[in-house]
Amino acid sequence: MPIRLRFATHCATLLAAAVVVSAAQAAAPTLEERLAALEAGYAELKAENTQLRALVAAGTTPVAPTPAITAEPAAQVMVAARANTTAPANNDAPAQVLAAGNVARLTLGGFVQAQYEAGDAGDARFVGVNDRFYIRRGRISVTGAFAEHFDFRVEADFGANSLSPSSGLRAAANEIYVNWNKYPAANLRIGYLKPAFGAEQLASDLTTPTIERFLGSDRIADGRQPGLGLYGSFLEKRLGYTVTFGNGNGNNSSLNDNDSFMSAVRLYGTLFDSPRAGRLTGGINAMRSDDTLLSKPGFGFNLSGGTVPDAIFRGERSGWGIDAAWSLGRATLSGELLRQSFKPDNAVPAADFDAQGWHLTATYMLLPQRLEATLRREVFDPDLDVAGDATENWVAGLNYLIKGSDIKLMVNYMFGDAPNLPDDSGRLFARMQIAY
Repeated sequence: MPIRLRFATHCATLLAAAVVVSAAQAAAPTLEERLAALEAGYAELKAENTQLRALVAAGTTPVAPTPAITAEPAAQVMVAARANTTAPANNDAPAQVLAAGNVARLTLGGFVQAQYEAGDAGDARFVGVNDRFYIRRGRISVTGAFAEHFDFRVEADFGANSLSPSSGLRAAANEIYVNWNKYPAANLRIGYLKPAFGAEQLASDLTTPTIERFLGSDRIADGRQPGLGLYGSFLEKRLGYTVTFGNGNGNNSSLNDNDSFMSAVRLYGTLFDSPRAGRLTGGINAMRSDDTLLSKPGFGFNLSGGTVPDAIFRGERSGWGIDAAWSLGRATLSGELLRQSFKPDNAVPAADFDAQGWHLTATYMLLPQRLEATLRREVFDPDLDVAGDATENWVAGLNYLIKGSDIKLMVNYMFGDAPNLPDDSGRLFARMQIAY
């Protein structure tokens, strides 16, 4: 019966309150004082019970009081979906983030990567960059889902989000999309998307084994851009694919430099997974694009014809890539090869040429789930027909996992040979990473 349940609840609440109050008092009350307090409480509950019985007998349904909203001990901000009715005012309740629409799920999250760098350039990305502290990425994201098979993501970046030094940083859109997810084999997504080309480029910024992606990935692969994507998986997610079409010329822009789109496709899967042989995953991908005003540093493009190359590419490009990762026990060995063909309209630096980048990376857990060692060999060649223009580097590092990738400390040292840089031009990287 509801009345009996309510009566029992009040009794339990009163007894709990009596215990808390007695523990908080400097001097313990006497037995007589405790009995008097219980008798007074019992009399109050008895009177309320009589009133409730009268309401039931009259056919009136008693209304339960609205419980106070309380925050969980570890939460400073609570994220919740909006109820069908307006919530009552509660001045003592903590601040809330309420969804304006009737979503089934709403999540607020993000991460911060605070970084320190020192030493020589290491590779062409750091030429002219001094020793520095900076926020590599500082992101806040909102994700949600509707019962009608739609989900979404809105993410802004408040950090540098680039290796190039800059001042007057401003917040910028990073990843924004709406996704229709009714069929696992065919999710349709539109927004700011990563093209389906390059395994390390597609990997989460939180989980890469080194602080920065290898040079070939940054030079050959492309970043997020407005576009359309189709995503799917089969065989209990052992096989998957991604197909994307994008404007082809970068983030945070509704501009398309011409009427054509960059197209990319990727097929990936788990080749085998067993306790004895370990787990082997792999992928293949390809892309094609016609570009008019594409910023593509590191290849010697010079559309304006000035004395200093402007790194603007106009022409056709196509590429392919292959990657694999094998894990056994504490060890993981991964690698990727990317290759891209360019045909500049003005034949600068050549009428057509091929560029290539690859890495081979080994990691080992020195302390299980805590301390990881990393060693990487990476090579980037901007023109396979030209001798002496390749960057050949090593990256060695340690990753200390305080709470997996959610709280992680990383230290890397890059050294090797790069064109126009002194031999063994080493650079030190250190990062503190927190996801929330």
